[in-house]
Amino acid sequence: LGPWFHVLNMIVAEGVTEGSHTNYFELYYQQTLDHFQPLPRNRWPHRYLINNASWDGRGRLVNGCRGPLLLYAGNEGPIESFWAGNGFMIEQLAPAWGALLVFPEQRFYGKSLPFGNASLTDSKNLAYLTTSQVLEDYVELLAHL
Repeated sequence: LGPWFHVLNMIVAEGVTEGSHTNYFELYYQQTLDHFQPLPRNRWPHRYLINNASWDGRGRLVNGCRGPLLLYAGNEGPIESFWAGNGFMIEQLAPAWGALLVFPEQRFYGKSLPFGNASLTDSKNLAYLTTSQVLEDYVELLAHL
C-alpha cells in the first residue's frame, strides 16, 4: 500500500457527490517536472482523484497488491469534470472487479500547474507540456501508489 492509503479516511475533496462509489479523494503527488533530464530534480504538485470503495481484496495479486487499479488518463481540463462523466468505470467496472480508481489530472490543466499561475503565461514553460512527459507522469504516479 502506498503512503496515501493512511490518509484516505481523513481527506475528502470538496464537491464530492453522494454514494460510496461516486465519492473521491483529491490528493497530490510531488511529480517530476522533466522525466528525461536527471538533474535538476524539480517537482510540482500533481493532482489526482482516487476512490477505494470497491478495492476490497477480491482481485488480490500474487505480489500482494489488493487488486486491480483502473486508471483514467486525464484530458485537457480539470479532472473532476471527467470523473463526473465516467459512470461506467466508477459504477460498473470498479465494483465488479474490486478495483481502485485513479484519475490523474494532465499537467498544465485544472489544478496541476507545474509553474503555478506562470504555467501558461511564459512560453518557455510549455516545453514541458508534451505527450511523453504526461505519459511518464502516469508511470511515476502508479509506481508511487
